[in-house]
Amino acid sequence: MIAVTKCEKATAKKFKKAIKKYLCPKKSTPNALRVHQSQKKNKKITLEEAVVIPDTDLHHVLDADTVLAVSNAIIDLSSEVRGGDLITSFPDFEDFKPYKALLESISEDSDAVRVWSFGKTPKNRKNIDFIPMQHQKLQSYHLVLFQSDKSRAVLVCRQINKAKKAEDRRYVGFYSFNPYLVESIRWRFNLVTCGVSKIVKAWDNSLPLPDLHMKEIDQLIEKAKRKALPKRSAKHLVDAVNY
Repeated sequence: MIAVTKCEKATAKKFKKAIKKYLCPKKSTPNALRVHQSQKKNKKITLEEAVVIPDTDLHHVLDADTVLAVSNAIIDLSSEVRGGDLITSFPDFEDFKPYKALLESISEDSDAVRVWSFGKTPKNRKNIDFIPMQHQKLQSYHLVLFQSDKSRAVLVCRQINKAKKAEDRRYVGFYSFNPYLVESIRWRFNLVTCGVSKIVKAWDNSLPLPDLHMKEIDQLIEKAKRKALPKRSAKHLVDAVNY
């Protein structure tokens, strides 16, 4: 295993501080549920131990609230550090609007801010590059990546259910502060702008995201709810599963 650098440690510390304000502290169910992958040939995946905050560099199943929390924490890092490159994707350019003022502010002191999405690109570009995605398969992905001399962070995940409403979507993916991984994902993601099917397929295959069935995940969530205190609401459930 590659030793964690001082840069990674410093970024992780800032991230943990930033993400706390986006996660609900009073929910009755755990923030994350670990997944164990067997070392046997069949590599059977089992869901187990609950954790408070998902670990870095491990795959997770994330609900919309968790994806939003991690995304916002990484954007906060870029806002604090400045001077680097920030890349983020949205299902549609309309979803960019709530972030417009913040990303425009960040772009003033950044080398580049790039927004990838589908639909009609915003007219007032200022210092932000809006990049239309050319392959429909990429719409299931969500990515937030920040890279500078002082900090590096990435969240990359893929939607695994067919929910249309943002709050009902679930994803499988991971986040990391590893500089080599961040640079590798940044390089590969920039290639898919051409929309060529072979390149998109190569991008898809480069991320060994686990195959998990929603039925199994839902059963585990229900089990976690039953174990929770009965007087508390499970409305703000954040069910992250990692392996």
